[in-house]
Amino acid sequence: MVAEPRHQRRRPGWGDAVRPLVHSRRTRAAAGCAATLPAVVAGSALGAAPAEAAAPAPAAVPSGAHVQAASAVPTAAQVLRYGSSGSLVKVLQQRLGTVSVDGQFGAKTAAAVKAFQRSHKLVADGVVGALTWKALGGLPGTSTSGSTPPASGTASCTASATLRYGASGAAVKSLQKALGGLVVDGQFGAKTLAAVKKFQSAKKLPATGTVDAATWKALGCTTTSGGTSATGGGGTGDAPADPDSPYRLPWKAGVSYRVSQGAHGSFSHNGVYDQYAVDFALPSGTQVLASRAGVVKGSGWISGGGNYVLIQDASGLCQEYFHLSSYSVRAGQQVAQGAPIARSGSTGHSTGPHLHFQMVNCSTWKAASVVDTYEEGTSYVAGEWATSRNG
Repeated sequence: MVAEPRHQRRRPGWGDAVRPLVHSRRTRAAAGCAATLPAVVAGSALGAAPAEAAAPAPAAVPSGAHVQAASAVPTAAQVLRYGSSGSLVKVLQQRLGTVSVDGQFGAKTAAAVKAFQRSHKLVADGVVGALTWKALGGLPGTSTSGSTPPASGTASCTASATLRYGASGAAVKSLQKALGGLVVDGQFGAKTLAAVKKFQSAKKLPATGTVDAATWKALGCTTTSGGTSATGGGGTGDAPADPDSPYRLPWKAGVSYRVSQGAHGSFSHNGVYDQYAVDFALPSGTQVLASRAGVVKGSGWISGGGNYVLIQDASGLCQEYFHLSSYSVRAGQQVAQGAPIARSGSTGHSTGPHLHFQMVNCSTWKAASVVDTYEEGTSYVAGEWATSRNG
């Protein structure tokens, strides 16, 4: 064979030394073998074929799963994406709170997942892997076999009480996890209120912001203690010894009054003694009724609150009524729910007639919670109207 003239020969390029290696990797990958990394031997000549050290095949990870600690990586059955279906998809949809809970991972669910991922600074790929489950409140549990996802509405959350703006504690955390897209801090603030109203609108429920029995049910939550329902009518009277009996708004049934200031207000209601108080714009002289049966812990005058009544009920806390023009009960007296106890006014530190109402520690008078009343139609935010079912 006659060699080509030197000036017509192809000159080797820099890629010639690595092309065989690239080719060999592709060939091995096509054959199903694990790719290996070259082990470069010190002192080897440039362009010489590098030696390769065999490496074990990496553990299989579901396509699209988020990368994090192995103990938190979901199984292939728990990684959800477009086209998935079943009860685990229903749990996802319940936690997103912005789509229909039908168990079908379609276009709307995919869009909701991507929007959620973007809001939490995750990769918006629409695939629900470990990090997305974590942001949604945690990877749902599985059966003892580890292969069957939980039935819809049986493990995502538990309902223990009616919740509204200003509430706090474990029940609020359970709510925030079920809604998804919220910081799970146990504080029912403005963002949680907005999420609740949005969820209720999506479910064609009254968008009151109050988490009642119907809202808990729509969230797929189980009820642990027969919490009060805001959808029923009438109601029975309560006994002082019944810790589960509902509270009522403290004025005559069928009458509505505006909330002039809610819990955690900007004007006041932002200290340890009043942070859960709600002010209702009752005209001076309006009859005030006991919200729940109990024993009068005290009545009289206190600096700031003016004329007051304190009623201890089965919860161990006290109902606090401030700024009264007069009162008609005394310490030690037992009162039934709906019994007249006072008249509204503007005594103490007050800028106008109203009723200041909250639950407090009976000994320290420190604010304990927003009163968990039975009535529907309000979350006790300033400007809303509340209609009583008391008496």
